Amino acid sequence: MTSNPVVKSLVWCKLPKAGLGNQLFSLMKAMVFANLNHLPLVVTGYNQIKIGPYLRGEKSKRKYRRFFAFQKSIIGEQVEKLKLKFFASYKKVFEPSLSAVVVNEPTVFVFSAIPHWQHFFDDLRQHRPLVKELFHQSLSANVKSELASKQSPEIGVHIRMGDFRSLKAGEDFKNVGAVRTPETYFRIDRSREKY
Repeated sequence: MTSNPVVKSLVWCKLPKAGLGNQLFSLMKAMVFANLNHLPLVVTGYNQIKIGPYLRGEKSKRKYRRFFAFQKSIIGEQVEKLKLKFFASYKKVFEPSLSAVVVNEPTVFVFSAIPHWQHFFDDLRQHRPLVKELFHQSLSANVKSELASKQSPEIGVHIRMGDFRSLKAGEDFKNVGAVRTPETYFRIDRSREKY
């Protein structure tokens, strides 16, 4: 009896050019998919140069270096990108649904999209416990150490209000995009809690 050769595939998370919050959608989807399918994960795009905070004169430049265990130096990330060239001939599957799949040929599963705001958590919601576990696992030792030193519970919410226009009178937030999220959206209403 002969055994089937091992099909070498991987998951590639190409972090989009966006803020950390939006990047987390691609990252967590890639991590969940890799976990469900027991595939290696490569993450690139975390060493982006963001000039917006400098142009706007913001005090915080929002650099998230050394937040996650997978992060490497700029040179280390370039080495990862070079390694990905070996997979150039592989079949590419973009934004697969978060489920276990049968892989019959060498495949690179690519996650890089930011979901539409109406569907942010659609794929992730059913995997919530796994998302929390994988997110915690991905944090760097320094971040975990800092979190462990904090008193519990401690909840912080940073709401950026400068990137989009305000909602106009008579506009319904759920029907428009590229507007500032109203403060009422962040108020806790236990009757609407889904996630």
